[in-house]
Amino acid sequence: MSKTAARNVTDIVSGADRLIDAARVLFAARGYEGTSVRDIVQQAGTNLNSINYYFGGKQCLYTEVLKREHARAAADAERRLAPPDTRADAAKRLRQLIERMLFLFLDRESLLPRLAALEIVNPSPAFEAIGPALHAREQAELADIVAKLLGQPSGESALVRQCVRSVLSQCAYYMFTASVLQRMPDAPRSDTAAIRKLAQHVSEFSLRAIAGLRRSAR
Repeated sequence: MSKTAARNVTDIVSGADRLIDAARVLFAARGYEGTSVRDIVQQAGTNLNSINYYFGGKQCLYTEVLKREHARAAADAERRLAPPDTRADAAKRLRQLIERMLFLFLDRESLLPRLAALEIVNPSPAFEAIGPALHAREQAELADIVAKLLGQPSGESALVRQCVRSVLSQCAYYMFTASVLQRMPDAPRSDTAAIRKLAQHVSEFSLRAIAGLRRSAR
């Protein structure tokens, strides 16, 4: 590759990264609708056409921000957690998965929790398009685990779906209310030990509830 070509590639990467760095902060502060293209390019030090040039529009830039924030949280969780034991029984797999999800949802380096919270107040078409896919792997794994705990052959039943939503709701609660909880006397911490303790509580609560539902369904 010639020096000119290499320089052009570097310019493209740095220009795109500047836009993402600016956009992630602005989107997290103002939401998707509250952030204009002009705001982003001014913060990034680029021109008005740069978002279309690099990403094809504001919505695609927002999608890229969401993907990168999720990847940031996932990488941090991977560093802080031991590899999952794929041969474990369903109860242990549930504990491992809940711990991983809480590390994702409560990551201090990622802005994904803040972005997701803003989406509840003012949903955007961009999040509707990509939001469910961000945690699709975790949801599919959770459905498989819950089906096994309920003694059902498939993760497609209404009861399995309800249990999956209940477990996810517990984890998401701490993500969406993190800033409020921090103002309470017994505010939950977000360090590794505290998240593991919280994961243990959510796991035990969920396991007992699922066991009760299994008994009542007989």
